[in-house]
Amino acid sequence: MIKIKLKELLDKHDLNISEFSKNTGFARSTITPLVNNPYEVKALKIETINLICDYFGVEVSDLLEFTPETKKYIFTSISTDLENEKSQYLTLKKNLGNSERYVLLMVNFTAITVFDEDKEDLKEVEGAYRGEVLILGSDTNRPNNLGEDIEKELLPQEIFKRDFERQNRENKVITTKIIVDSLIQREPLLSDKKLKLY
Repeated sequence: MIKIKLKELLDKHDLNISEFSKNTGFARSTITPLVNNPYEVKALKIETINLICDYFGVEVSDLLEFTPETKKYIFTSISTDLENEKSQYLTLKKNLGNSERYVLLMVNFTAITVFDEDKEDLKEVEGAYRGEVLILGSDTNRPNNLGEDIEKELLPQEIFKRDFERQNRENKVITTKIIVDSLIQREPLLSDKKLKLY
């Protein structure tokens, strides 16, 4: 989210909207929304930014302040690979502006094995599995049965990786726990589970 810090500059220089309008030639109708609704400006010309910065003798960063918005990934579905029951797919949705984009996580489960001295062979530990999570994006190989809607709207895997890596350790643990719990419980209603990814 971008904030226009014109009000702060006017206050610092002890100016009101009328004085600033008269000094710069900007119409009051141009200045008033910038001052009264600094987060809701629909359009701002580069020329206007240039003139304001020049008038106050400031850098663009003194006029515009950017704060990243929280972008939460929401679970939309879990499905099992029909060809390999040990593979499951989790679909996550992320809102980007007015559009919805998706990430597909594929989790492959393999049974944990230990060495059996009696049989001098490996044996599976009953009920114990290890999971490997793969991120399937628009830039990776994907299963054929995704459906056209999700196929068209998949994010590149790098975006999800980047969002995950930016998190502090606590958020990474929470995110991982939500994914694992969802797979174990296989909850059908996951829309309220939001990952703390930005």
